[in-house]
Amino acid sequence: NGSSPSPIAQLLQRMNSTRPIQFKLIKDLEIGKCFPIQGFEKLSRGFGEAIEAELIVNETESVIVTLPNRYLALFDENVIRAYQPNTMGLVYKGQVGRAYNLEFREIRPALDLSLRPRLAQDVPPTDE
Repeated sequence: NGSSPSPIAQLLQRMNSTRPIQFKLIKDLEIGKCFPIQGFEKLSRGFGEAIEAELIVNETESVIVTLPNRYLALFDENVIRAYQPNTMGLVYKGQVGRAYNLEFREIRPALDLSLRPRLAQDVPPTDE
């Protein structure tokens, strides 16, 4: 029975292999840069539903942003499940009045960052 790791060991392994992720406001993103979207999640919050997108900033870092409510209707569970990581990018183009001007772009060929070692944050960057 000792062959399979304990639930705690499995959980620790998963937790320690995640990328450092910070939450950001869309307005804090660099304007005009295309961020590959790793995935979407629909959350129920106290004040209603929200769509979060995980954006890849670089090989070792992701950020999570909450999309404006106007996108809520477009994302049902099927869309979120069917989404292939890094096939779409988000570009923040500044604010129009109080609204965020966003553009979604198709990314081709899809960047497959998911196959890279998830512990990339332990490796010092070579290009700096």
